[in-house]
Amino acid sequence: MPTVDHMQTTQPERVAIPSIFGDGVPRCPQIPAKAALMLNVVPAARDGAPTTGALGAVTLTPRQSQVYGARSDQFLRLIAFDSLTGQLWQRTTMRPHAAPIGPARAFNPAKPPRPPSGALVPDGFAHQFAVDLPAALSLPADAARYTCVAWLDELVSEASVCLVEENKARFGVPPVSPEPASATPVHIRAVAGSPERADGKVVLKAAPSDSDAKIGRVLGSIGPGVLPKVAPGVAAAPKYLAVLLVSALTHQLACKVARLPGALFDESGCGEFDFEAIDFFPDVTWRYEKPEPCFAICVAGGTVSNAVTIMPEGWKD
Repeated sequence: MPTVDHMQTTQPERVAIPSIFGDGVPRCPQIPAKAALMLNVVPAARDGAPTTGALGAVTLTPRQSQVYGARSDQFLRLIAFDSLTGQLWQRTTMRPHAAPIGPARAFNPAKPPRPPSGALVPDGFAHQFAVDLPAALSLPADAARYTCVAWLDELVSEASVCLVEENKARFGVPPVSPEPASATPVHIRAVAGSPERADGKVVLKAAPSDSDAKIGRVLGSIGPGVLPKVAPGVAAAPKYLAVLLVSALTHQLACKVARLPGALFDESGCGEFDFEAIDFFPDVTWRYEKPEPCFAICVAGGTVSNAVTIMPEGWKD
């Protein structure tokens, strides 16, 4: 995984970022040739002060192009996860005062007809972004190492581990804090169909729900090398799994950080888990009317999973 450690460099080369949320700058990744989301986390400066820049580029899927058009920045989400404390910060790259586009009418809208004039319309959308990461996410003033990820529905970047510098002028906001796994919707267990463990990966796959009137289930595995293993009898630091879901139509986010049971994860650092997507949305109105499709990712250690799409059985737009 990419690692950026600019506390160990006396005079790092910094990328100039003109604003907290901005368009591409010279060191942004190139626009991907096909649907993908790229992220580089680099030493940066804004208004002459050192900071950390999240530089990215995204090419939308055909579905996303129909739903979001040129305003996907309202839903592209940046995540910073402190794997030592289990605390997580996140927000979208939507700029202040931008007019929100509101809920989507369909999961997979039909492609609009060509205008009567015969003029061509864009077939897909892509953009670059340059964000002052600590300012955008309101990270705490103290120095800390974060696993950073960019996420937009079915697209997720690779994780970048970055050491963000201390800045006493920064005022952090409360994070998503960890809870015992037993207090979250996450079940720590292997079940029929759990994905095989893969070296250095968190693997997710969607599965049918265990009961009626639910969205669906996610099965996951944490493979060797994601979390440190500890010899028997040796005290180990806590280990955490962050789970994030977003509903496809109303764009509602749900996030939990589960503290993994040491009895299962200390010796090998590996394990399996599963959860019902609907259990992350206890208060939404569509839960009882027409459950929405959802997207999910997980973060553990310095690793992010693949993104999965959970579709309610028999879903129709």
